[in-house]
Amino acid sequence: MKKLRNLMVIVFLLIPTFIETIIIPNNNVVQAKVRKHKSKTRKAKPVKKIEIGQVYLDVYSSSCIKLLDQDNYALLDFNDRPKPYFDDGELYMLEFNMGKYTKKGDQYIFHMETNQFTRISFMDMKRWKAKQYSYSDGPAADYTSPNDTSHSMIMYPKKGRYYVKSYFKGKRYMGTDKLEYYSNSIKGVKHSTFPNNAQEFLQQFTYISEKEVNKLYLKGK
Repeated sequence: MKKLRNLMVIVFLLIPTFIETIIIPNNNVVQAKVRKHKSKTRKAKPVKKIEIGQVYLDVYSSSCIKLLDQDNYALLDFNDRPKPYFDDGELYMLEFNMGKYTKKGDQYIFHMETNQFTRISFMDMKRWKAKQYSYSDGPAADYTSPNDTSHSMIMYPKKGRYYVKSYFKGKRYMGTDKLEYYSNSIKGVKHSTFPNNAQEFLQQFTYISEKEVNKLYLKGK
């Protein structure tokens, strides 16, 4: 009987320790669940007014646009991030366009058929970072006929902010997205300025031939 009592005392004394061992880790798990990390998602400032000289970003179509004056605009297509192109063995292109636009009420209609374009292509990430292109096209007229008015892009206000959408032959062919403010620079290019014409665009880069790039490859550069 004495042994039984001693055994019961030992078990009784061990119970709090056992319970504590279970509770502490459980409390830690609960605390881990309630920890929250601050979101790094950038909340873009809504564009409520379109102004001449301000650069705007169209995230959906990967382009930036600026109104140069009351009739003309400049647009840069940058094809999203360059790395996936280089990883797939493709060239990465930047295309600078100029054209006419008209304003109807609060809407801005950009006429693509009046475009003048200049395109440059980069062979790899090192050349991209060094701002060295190996191929160019333009300045020249765009592919569409001067009489073709079927292709356009429209900035329009909705619920207190501006959106952008594109049309071809009267049908919307790309998604609608919120317009965002952007700095007066070429997206992804350090120490750059958003160009007002083809000359300002090209002078921010230097030409390097494909042959020279291949020589640098052999040297590991």
